[in-house]
Amino acid sequence: MALVILLLAGFAVPSFWGGLAVLPVIGFVCWLAYMSWPSLGVGGRVLRVTLLTFLLLLVADRFGAF
Repeated sequence: MALVILLLAGFAVPSFWGGLAVLPVIGFVCWLAYMSWPSLGVGGRVLRVTLLTFLLLLVADRFGAF
């Protein structure tokens, strides 16, 4: 539940604080992707990488990189 709230805060807050809120979500998703990587097929791996790319772009946007 806490990760959902942090992700929603990252979408809603268009500033540095929104980017900070998404960082724990990225950490959790990275950990899950790392743990499940050997058992995934190509489609699952592509989805994990796509999700992580989207979240990293969201954080970069919130930190003012774009």
